[in-house]
Amino acid sequence: MEDAAPRSQTVSTSSAPQTQQTQGVRDYPNLNVAIQPAADQISADERKQLIDELSAKRGVASGPRAASVSEADRLRRLARESQEQTLSTIESGQ
Repeated sequence: MEDAAPRSQTVSTSSAPQTQQTQGVRDYPNLNVAIQPAADQISADERKQLIDELSAKRGVASGPRAASVSEADRLRRLARESQEQTLSTIESGQ
């Protein structure tokens, strides 16, 4: 039975100095310290260049494809049929 249960550890009741983890728990943060950015900020030129690149890529990728257009038409037709079926069910009182 002694092997199955862990043995309890003894707790020290001495008045040892507090650890660094418990010190300062009730201290308030100093709001007068200037905030340091985590990384260098991008310049206005770099920002404009990134926006131009993304806009160009967005324009290339936004063109309609034949498959997506036919899929959109199929979904519209399916929605219309479902709507008509729902309306006929409601009007018939079933």
